[in-house]
Amino acid sequence: MFKMNRNLIIYYVTLGILTILCVYTIFKKKYTYTYITSGLIIASSILIFFYSWREDYNVHPMNDKGNNRRKVLWINVDKIDILNDDHNRWAKNILLKQAPNKLGIYSDKHNVTTLDILRYKETFFELFNYNPEHIYFKNAKLNNKTKQFCKDKNLKISSISLRIN
Repeated sequence: MFKMNRNLIIYYVTLGILTILCVYTIFKKKYTYTYITSGLIIASSILIFFYSWREDYNVHPMNDKGNNRRKVLWINVDKIDILNDDHNRWAKNILLKQAPNKLGIYSDKHNVTTLDILRYKETFFELFNYNPEHIYFKNAKLNNKTKQFCKDKNLKISSISLRIN
């Protein structure tokens, strides 16, 4: 965790130096350097965003990587058994001790029905004691009925992510 904070501090210092250089080049009316430093500022900002807001997909007890702080976790509820005590302990550990930024449901099935979504939602609620807000479909081709069902159940469908693993 300290390493992540140190890297973010380095990124912010670099961003600050680039901003000062950009202001200096505007003051000296060296506009070609202004364009270069502006591009570097934008690239640094994008790098900070990608570094600090990570997402992990297909998370379940068998492939948990350990530290899940400051991440968005997409939980694969197909691979979780709510009657298994180890899976329940894993879910409580994720929710209480590791405290990720956001939890959502992950599905890698190709044909997803409304019954699958209802089962995903109930399993998620049993594990984490709150209703999910987001669902991510990796390979699914969703029909209008399934999309409307998700909307009725207050599930936002995420299909594309700008964040890195």
